[in-house]
Amino acid sequence: MNMNKKELKINKNKEKLISIIKYVNFIKESNYQIYYSQVEKPKISFITTVFNQEKYLPTFIFSVQNQKLKEYELIFIDDFSIDNSTKIIQKFEENDKRIKLIRNKKNMGTSYSRFIGEYNAISEYIIFIDCDDLVLEEGIFNSYKYIKKYKIDIVQFHSIWKFENKIFINEFSYNYTKIIYQPYLSYIFYYNNKKKEGDEYNYALWNKLIKKEIVNKAFKWIDENYIKEKIIAHNDLIILFSLLKNSNSFKYIDEFGYFYYFKVNKNAASNSWKNYKKSNEIVHGLFTNIKFLYLKTGNSYLDKYFCVFKVLNYYIQYNNLFKYLNNEELSYIIEILNILTNSDYISKKNKSSILLIKSLILNKI
Repeated sequence: MNMNKKELKINKNKEKLISIIKYVNFIKESNYQIYYSQVEKPKISFITTVFNQEKYLPTFIFSVQNQKLKEYELIFIDDFSIDNSTKIIQKFEENDKRIKLIRNKKNMGTSYSRFIGEYNAISEYIIFIDCDDLVLEEGIFNSYKYIKKYKIDIVQFHSIWKFENKIFINEFSYNYTKIIYQPYLSYIFYYNNKKKEGDEYNYALWNKLIKKEIVNKAFKWIDENYIKEKIIAHNDLIILFSLLKNSNSFKYIDEFGYFYYFKVNKNAASNSWKNYKKSNEIVHGLFTNIKFLYLKTGNSYLDKYFCVFKVLNYYIQYNNLFKYLNNEELSYIIEILNILTNSDYISKKNKSSILLIKSLILNKI
């Protein structure tokens, strides 16, 4: 009996998944071999920020060392960890000259740390990765060959996700070129043009290989004050938006490069409900993102609408935090909501939604 294309795809994915799980188990069960290696001209710079990740670092480093592309540099930016993270990295660094450690003198946040990593990278391509996940065996190597051959600015590969005890494939198949002609935020997020609704899930940086020149342009294009602010929630969104703004081509490729462990505490923002100071930092960061996106998107209706979508989404997701706002943060949030309600690009219906959120915030204080 002949199988159709969909069935062939499912069977292919099952076989690939079995192969990947075997590789992941090999990484997890192996004794971490610390060995000497160096490369004069790395093809890729792996950039990862570290803050108290001693539990995951050996396995993560071992996965990078064992993936197929060997001409790389692995740059760690330690964001003032207080555990044994730096000691673990230094131990590997002594024996593997592809590993570099940069230590912030104080906690600076993810965006600034990534900026420092890009500044110190010497390869032609960059990938931002999290040190509590794993790099898969062949995906980065094949992604590098593809991006070099077709001269793409950014390529995105598939990833395998583990959530609790379930493992599933996270893959995409749509492509764009000449991103500059697309509504940027509607590119990052699927939009339903008829319903004018958005669905967010595609702004991670760890599943993308990016030309260093584009990363450099993106960081220069982002306001320096934003980079230095400690945005502790959804900062990937701003960096990816800026990368797309400065890119001409982007393509999804049929490769599996990353194993993502979804952890309940992966995003510290979701576990800071009762911390007064942290709550203010989270809400300030979220609305700083909205203000940044709104001012940078130009005159695209979809992009402006997305900012309203984020306000509603943030309020639903983080409403428990709003009761901890101080007067300074309250004034800041109201200022941004006023920008949206005074916009010529936002409909009366959406303005009404913003005004409702504004009143709900005021009532919580």
